[in-house]
Amino acid sequence: SAPGLLKNDRFEKEGVVPVSATDEIHFFAGGGYEFDLSENFALRPSVLGKFVSGAPSSIDLSLAGMYKQRIEFGANYRLDESITGFFMVEFLERLRFGYAYEQTTTNVNDFNQGSHEIILKFVLPHKKWSNPNRFKSL
Repeated sequence: SAPGLLKNDRFEKEGVVPVSATDEIHFFAGGGYEFDLSENFALRPSVLGKFVSGAPSSIDLSLAGMYKQRIEFGANYRLDESITGFFMVEFLERLRFGYAYEQTTTNVNDFNQGSHEIILKFVLPHKKWSNPNRFKSL
């Protein structure tokens, strides 16, 4: 995906001093696969790359486990930046609630003790698959 396909120059003011800024195009590329290990358990590895002109690339590697399609748990590693653990539970059909904790792995960690995140995920129905998961085994 690429939100904001056109490069944009914008001008802002701080008080009476004009300040200029440029919005660069962001590109996102990702993929994953769901492996059914048993009737009740599935494993989902995935990768996400984020690319912006003039900024370092960012790569996320994730591994999630699904139990009975209702409980999801896993970890994410953002190369040279952070590590995250997460847990989600389906409490209504297509609605999931979760928690994640992210810890930086850079020297920013000296000033940051991690972040706690609350997740609310709504899974849209898809006509092609009866299973409302993000990835689907073939």
